[in-house]
Amino acid sequence: MATPNGSSTLARSAINLSALRDEANMELAEILDSIGGSKCLVLDPCLGGPLNLVVTEGPKMFKSHGVENFLELGWRKPSTTCNNIVYIVRPEVVRMQQIAKHVRAHAKDHVKKNYHVFFTPRRSFICEKVLKEEGVYANLSISEYQLGLIPFDDDILSLELPNPIYECVLEKDNFPLYTMARSLIDIQTLYGIIPSVRAKGYMAKNVVELMLRLRKEEGDHGDHGANSDIDCLLVIDRLVDPVSPLCTPLTYEGLIDELIGIQNTYVQTEQDKEDGEGQSNAPTHYPDTPWKCTACAWKSAANDIYCSMCGLERPKLHMTSPVPLNSNDQLFAEVRDTNIGVLLPKLSHRAAEMSQLENSREQMESLDEIHRFVKDLPMLQANKKSLKQHIDLTEKLHTTTNSIAFKELWQVEQEMLEGKSNIPYIEESIARSEPLAKVLRVACLQSLCCGGFRQAKFDQIRREILQTYGYEYMFTLDILERMHLFSRNVFWEWKSLNRTFSLCTDEVEVQNPNNMAYVTSGYAPLSCRIVESMIRTGWQQTANALRAIPGPAVDTKQSRKTPNVPGKQHNQPTAEIAGRNKRHVIMVCFVGGVTHMEIAALRLLKREGVLAQSVEIIIATTKIINGKSFITGMMDNPRAKLDRV
Repeated sequence: MATPNGSSTLARSAINLSALRDEANMELAEILDSIGGSKCLVLDPCLGGPLNLVVTEGPKMFKSHGVENFLELGWRKPSTTCNNIVYIVRPEVVRMQQIAKHVRAHAKDHVKKNYHVFFTPRRSFICEKVLKEEGVYANLSISEYQLGLIPFDDDILSLELPNPIYECVLEKDNFPLYTMARSLIDIQTLYGIIPSVRAKGYMAKNVVELMLRLRKEEGDHGDHGANSDIDCLLVIDRLVDPVSPLCTPLTYEGLIDELIGIQNTYVQTEQDKEDGEGQSNAPTHYPDTPWKCTACAWKSAANDIYCSMCGLERPKLHMTSPVPLNSNDQLFAEVRDTNIGVLLPKLSHRAAEMSQLENSREQMESLDEIHRFVKDLPMLQANKKSLKQHIDLTEKLHTTTNSIAFKELWQVEQEMLEGKSNIPYIEESIARSEPLAKVLRVACLQSLCCGGFRQAKFDQIRREILQTYGYEYMFTLDILERMHLFSRNVFWEWKSLNRTFSLCTDEVEVQNPNNMAYVTSGYAPLSCRIVESMIRTGWQQTANALRAIPGPAVDTKQSRKTPNVPGKQHNQPTAEIAGRNKRHVIMVCFVGGVTHMEIAALRLLKREGVLAQSVEIIIATTKIINGKSFITGMMDNPRAKLDRV
């Protein structure tokens, strides 16, 4: 049965992910019940979407627990008659300043309110210090709402943290790593201790060490003696494979996120005329407020019709409506990982089937046949609506993917992935003032796959970017250089990695794929090849190949008594999975974000016949990203930073 707000039912998950969602839902209900009387709920803007996936009943649940008003946290004070104001916020300084302004505004108007602040997922010493400096700490009741990994779909869990790489690598803040470690402990409390834990990369190693330390300090609370539902945990640092997010995906879901933008499993689509009759008199202009791009998460000025970072057109007011993209939609579940080149024939075939089913009513002769048809009519109408939505989305994608510019970009990317330099394309893109996000993606791809830039050429491209887009991006270029993404130095031996993991393939079958390179029609994501290698050949052999990638490798075993110290290599390979009859469950955890392209590649491993053994893969991540948001998440633009959410 579908959920009231359209979020995934999680009915086809390999483990009972509904239990994880129910835990988060129950904790939120207990928080609201702990505050007597009517209350106004004020949410951090970045928490509305994730909470929608937790509270599947929607507003009905909040109203049943005394919430009368819903507001989004901003600089304007809450206008409500409720005596209790409940803030659920991320631990960020700007949010504390907004709350402090609300308290002072009410005090100035001689309005007495009870303020309750719940930090998600945990309270912050710095934020509490800011509240004390603002002089409002004594007016607040402060606690935590420990919202961890949120089920997005049957095989996807996400923390949806804003900028984990920027915070961990550049600001040296381990908050995202601790949050992921804490969430993995909660996962094991629900589903049992994961016996085998592997990791690659500095951030991944820190997550595993934090997880083992927390478990040692807290003991085996919640372990009821049952066997674990998850057989292996592999933690991968995003910087182990910075190349894959820079590549243009060719899967249906990946392209929707890349070209339109998916926010917490929802995409904004243009309304049908029939659906929009009630809003025919509503204004359809662009609102006079700054807006956040759905594709790259960059906030542009109110007078910008196109995103100043990636070039996406701003949606008009009252002209779009959210459409859920998850496995509840049977058609989407079938085509979400399909290569765009063969998508339209699949949709055409489905349209022909529906047309044939509708025409069959003319040949009905018995009452039983008519009764069955009437019974299935609501499902048929829902399927027709779904088909129309996906045909409209596909046509919108094709306007871009069939363009000469898109095909040229794909060709350039494939050449760079094979180690062939193409600096003139970068220079031409800058000369044409292409969106900065696109220029930086191609420049980083060139640097990573072609051994960096020579000093003179590096300085020239850097100078051209600053002169074309503004000197405020000097800090962004410094950040990319510090992270070795846009650099004069060789980051790794890419050609050797390409051969070892068979990353690039000349001819790829996209109709019935058996090679994960189909997700880009040529390149298989390195992170996914690592997972495939671990399953096929075992961790020991994979770890030997991973020595060519910067960052430590970890292999440790866990038991219900005490966890081992990470770093000790165990000789038992993961090919042990092949020797057992049970369908094994592997959790792959991406620290720093994962793309829909990589998710599609990992789903291919679950298909029958791709691997010699049957596996189920559950993907956990700090955030679901795309190439644009990967780049903008590492940008530091002082002029735009004041407007960013």
